[in-house]
Amino acid sequence: MKVLLLTPYSPLLTHDHAANDIALPLVTALAKLVDLHVYAPGQHHGTLTTWRVDGVTYYSGSPVRLRQIDRFDTYPYAARGSWSRRSTSESTAIAKLIKPDILHAEYSQTAEPLLRSVGPAPTSIMLHDLPGEVAVRPRDELSALRYWLQRLERAKTLRLRDAILERIDGLFVFSERDKAKAARSRGAVDVAPVGVSVPAEGWAGNRAHTAAFGGALWRLENEVTAVYLAREVMPLVRAQIPDAELRIFGARPSPDVRALGSDPGVTVVGEVEDYDAEFRNAAVTLAPTMVDAGILMKAIRAMAMGCPVVLNPASAGPIAGLNDGEHALVGDSPADIARHVVTLINSREYAGNLGRSARGLVQAHFSWQRTVEVYLTMWRRLLGE
Repeated sequence: MKVLLLTPYSPLLTHDHAANDIALPLVTALAKLVDLHVYAPGQHHGTLTTWRVDGVTYYSGSPVRLRQIDRFDTYPYAARGSWSRRSTSESTAIAKLIKPDILHAEYSQTAEPLLRSVGPAPTSIMLHDLPGEVAVRPRDELSALRYWLQRLERAKTLRLRDAILERIDGLFVFSERDKAKAARSRGAVDVAPVGVSVPAEGWAGNRAHTAAFGGALWRLENEVTAVYLAREVMPLVRAQIPDAELRIFGARPSPDVRALGSDPGVTVVGEVEDYDAEFRNAAVTLAPTMVDAGILMKAIRAMAMGCPVVLNPASAGPIAGLNDGEHALVGDSPADIARHVVTLINSREYAGNLGRSARGLVQAHFSWQRTVEVYLTMWRRLLGE
């Protein structure tokens, strides 16, 4: 089976968000089962247009250059930040040349060439997040122009979501909750839980009174969560543990995130070389989300190391098999989350037991082998095998 995989995030490049944990292990696992071809913007190997690495055929892609005029494209502006019109034309030309059995996309922003495809190959897409599930800024924080641009962007994103549900043959999602949201899809929908490579080193908890929150800090979703934790949760924690610290780390922190560094008990680190070390050394990892979206890699990654994790219902819901109090602590309000943080800081034994249960859950339910088996089953069904 020949598969052309289109992704905005090349497995050969380093990114400043969760694609680093997903792109290469997914491609490596798929290459053992199919004849895999990968196109991504910005990937290159000297002047070659195509080359092979570890059994995978890669194709060079032009870098994406986002322009202000792209705000008025019919395609979402946020999608154009990682997938351009040129990306679509280049990947379409490759599909015509190699004639894949399956044309597959990772991430919704890569849907454009699938929606334009007129060839015989069935199309499929992995929706890491369903389009439209993004944070938005309140109207009082925006100028009139930015408010209307935000509304326009949301309308284009929902239009893209509807096109994906109506016209793509197969959809993969991370959880049963997301599958229910995609129930009106014309195509088949399967749950393919994200895989995790379980790190060898486990939780250490060396920073005894530190709660860690990490992620791509340029994303509004992470910015909103960081502000929530710093301004609403940590003051309640520090009322009981005065030297408790919230340690915020990740790439390109926004001005609003950087400003949190002046709050008592809040340290904004910014980019770090080793995300795992931040989770491993903290007394507790915080991974709530203010958006009802898919699985958070920060939560799964920390749990895989045996770190004690505090979630909220929105981030806990998509994690199959998770039980509150057994694999993580789940809080629905700042007071609940603060109480859980205090509990874990004050009881290292309980925190360790919680982390070990979490590690076992991830090992049992989240493997790349399971992920690619779901892919292959779907593709065989689309091909009528």
